[in-house]
Amino acid sequence: MRTGKKWAIKAEAIARLARADLDLNTLFAETLHALGRVVPFDAACWHTLDPATLLETSHLTRNLPVENRLATEIEYLHEDYNQFATLARSPRHSGILSEATGGVPQRSRRYRELIRPFGLEGEARVAFVTSGAAWGAAGLLRAGGDFTPEEAAFLQLLSEPLAEGVRRALLVEAAAQAEEAPGPGLVLLTEEGAVEAITAAAERLLAELADVPSGGQGRSLPYVVYAVAARARLTGPPAAPAQARVRTRAGRWLLLYGSVLDGPPHSRVAVIVEEASGPTMVPVIGQAYGLTAREAQVLQLLLQGRSTREIAAALYISPYTVQEHCRAIFEKVGVRSRRELVGRVFFQQYEPRRRAGLRPGPSGWFAAAGGTGEPADDPPPGRAGANAVQ
Repeated sequence: MRTGKKWAIKAEAIARLARADLDLNTLFAETLHALGRVVPFDAACWHTLDPATLLETSHLTRNLPVENRLATEIEYLHEDYNQFATLARSPRHSGILSEATGGVPQRSRRYRELIRPFGLEGEARVAFVTSGAAWGAAGLLRAGGDFTPEEAAFLQLLSEPLAEGVRRALLVEAAAQAEEAPGPGLVLLTEEGAVEAITAAAERLLAELADVPSGGQGRSLPYVVYAVAARARLTGPPAAPAQARVRTRAGRWLLLYGSVLDGPPHSRVAVIVEEASGPTMVPVIGQAYGLTAREAQVLQLLLQGRSTREIAAALYISPYTVQEHCRAIFEKVGVRSRRELVGRVFFQQYEPRRRAGLRPGPSGWFAAAGGTGEPADDPPPGRAGANAVQ
């Protein structure tokens, strides 16, 4: 039996990988290699999630089909145990399928139709969550035997560092593309707040902001850049992610995200600047279905799996009003239940972008490729998912 101290040491070794500024594919490969030495597995899947909706934006697999229509449909069109969105919302972000089903994994549709047909037996899952935002998730599968509560506890130790690792990977990929596309832009600040580097895209976007105080090394940066950098440098998990949404003189919105690149005592900070997307795209998705601004707010919480009571508390409205909004949303989207709503939005707004090869950007929403990346104004008719996944 490994002691708690030994688990913590091994978890820290994997956390160092998450801080190594790796791209998503490399982070996946290196993490699974290190994880397999502690928690052996025979197959795995790795997903990035949109923090605004908890819907999948990309995935990678190990010893599993790259594309699996049934897996996606079970995740989004049916209720099941330990679904990624459920783990992301739970106080504990990891779980073993056999425990969740009370020792009868056959109660799980995923177990009956996916896990056992592949000759696998045990499943453990973990959602990557930091500061209340879920950036990814992973599932581990074992052919001979089940996972143990001790192994699930180890995965829980990795939830926050791997969430930060996914965020950093998205920043790394965005920075690598910053010189090749109009956006996003990158600002690199030293520990003292001086500008170590700034891309042309960042200069162009930040020039649209009204307040431009004097920055380091003779450059000028808006105050919001330093505010985001200061938030990123806070020790321990901050009360909110290191990000800000700011309006330009032209009336559009920019999003800024900060990430510490080095540990103390250096603490350089990368600040990504991009046109508003990600969480602020939920109202645009709502517009695609003809929703009001308030209905779009309810939609976002419904996609996260929030209960009527939780939605009422978050929006300071009555449960009855929430139910009225839900009825209006169901009618406009053309669904009859919350689960069908999640499936409809995923298969019409997320899955086509994922299959088209769009990668998630620093906000969690898809980075545009030759376009705005905004949802289609006219969602296709018909039942969600009927022909969306191959």
